[in-house]
Amino acid sequence: MSVNTLYARKSRRAKVGFLPMIFLLVAVIFCPCHAFRSSPGLLQRRIHCDSTISNVNRYLQSPSASEQYPLSVVALPDDAASAASSAIAAKEQIPKTLSEAMYTFLAGPFVGPRITLAIVFSAIAYRFTLPLSLLDPMLLMSAIILWWFQEHAMHKHLLHSKFDWYGRRIHEVHHQKNYFHISLDPAWLMVTWLSTVFVMLKCVLPLPLALTTAIGYAGAGLFYEWSHYIVHTKVRFAKGSYWQRMKDHHIRHHLINAGNWLGFSLPQVDTLFGTNPSVQEFRRQEAAER
Repeated sequence: MSVNTLYARKSRRAKVGFLPMIFLLVAVIFCPCHAFRSSPGLLQRRIHCDSTISNVNRYLQSPSASEQYPLSVVALPDDAASAASSAIAAKEQIPKTLSEAMYTFLAGPFVGPRITLAIVFSAIAYRFTLPLSLLDPMLLMSAIILWWFQEHAMHKHLLHSKFDWYGRRIHEVHHQKNYFHISLDPAWLMVTWLSTVFVMLKCVLPLPLALTTAIGYAGAGLFYEWSHYIVHTKVRFAKGSYWQRMKDHHIRHHLINAGNWLGFSLPQVDTLFGTNPSVQEFRRQEAAER
């Protein structure tokens, strides 16, 4: 078989690889979001957001939540309570079960997750039309690890920056809201972010390796998007589970001190950077500084 024939076959396979991308993107973008109304009881069960974090505190201390959160987590500092007084009161359908949460994430009015899913699966389908190498698994894992450390760095130095800028103001609104709310990034931000990362990777890596790295990065980003969304809902998790520990970790960041517990997908990153004190340790440090 000639070299030209081999290249011709690879070219045809690459072109076919674009088909799943097109079909998936069309499917998710034109998904009938109004079908949400057909979900029994989901839209009918309107849950009123509490207007202050003190109401969240009462929820956390209620018998229904006493087994879900350690008592040390629910103590609120004065600054958090004062910030809560200006929180935005709104009506949201906050999922209380995993099935409701999945339905909202995948078929709700927020198209960002669906578009990101389409991009990731389309990129995977296209990637398998190109040659694989031993570098692929290494780059895939490296991109995921990079995302874990990026979460902490961006959260600390950009979203909680000392400088006033658009991203910080948006994140402040997120903190001022009731802890239980729908928290999903807009589609334009997801697509722009991932596209920029892919272009940067393509500048330094061949297309196959750039795709592999982008898939790992986007997959980690999608996992973060789901995780951050689910821990801000009222879905309950098994005591001691990964998801429950993640939720406790993030609750501390929101309700106790925004300068600690900055990691997310891998909370152990906070331990590495010294931003994962126990609540008792933080209270002692706070008292010593007064």
